[in-house]
Amino acid sequence: MTRHPARTPSADRPTVHYYPIPEQAAVPADLALFRQHAAELAARRNHDRVLYLRWRKRQAAIAERDRRNRTFLLGLGATVGGGLLAGLGVAGWLLWHALTGIGWILVIPLAVIGLGLLGKVGHRCITVVQHWH
Repeated sequence: MTRHPARTPSADRPTVHYYPIPEQAAVPADLALFRQHAAELAARRNHDRVLYLRWRKRQAAIAERDRRNRTFLLGLGATVGGGLLAGLGVAGWLLWHALTGIGWILVIPLAVIGLGLLGKVGHRCITVVQHWH
């Protein structure tokens, strides 16, 4: 005898035997609804196959539409994003030249104010009250 009951030899395990029900009368009433004749089963499988083919066709159309939309939006996003980055770069360059043209004495307070405003954007103080027992 092994220490682990799960590791018993396969000869000791019970064998399951399935016995088919030979006649329709032996089938209980609730299971009789699920028995179908070969013609009914073939018709149902054919109907399911038609529905599946429609579904596949619909999925292929959806995938094609998604592919076209992704291609368009990726091109549009690259164009708009590149234009936005170029615009920010030009704006930063113009701002830098405007600030350096007025003198370094005024640039320092403007830089401090700008950094202070950047620190305030999206920042909110949240008070957390913890109750300990």
